[in-house]
Amino acid sequence: MREWMGATIIAGHVIEALLLWAVKKRGGDVPFKKPPDELHLHDLISEASKRGLITPECKQLADLAKDARNLIHPGKATRSGATCSRATALTALSAIYTIAEGLKSAGST
Repeated sequence: MREWMGATIIAGHVIEALLLWAVKKRGGDVPFKKPPDELHLHDLISEASKRGLITPECKQLADLAKDARNLIHPGKATRSGATCSRATALTALSAIYTIAEGLKSAGST
């Protein structure tokens, strides 16, 4: 199952990049507790959700992808007993598409 780790992790990084772009460009006037460039993926997901940049469905998929991406840490993987799989990679890929589509349609309104 380790062959899916790379795809899962890269997809998680793409999600992080999309959300960082979104909060920096469309985050609104409410200040952040920390500058967006210092936020971790879980913070970016939370901020994007709070600011209405992503739907609850996007948030749920992004959270699943975040959890799967965190399996790169050996201690986390050992403690949870979880592994990267085709399902984690496809879930993370689904999150990328869902977030990108949501950001695209929100930008065109």
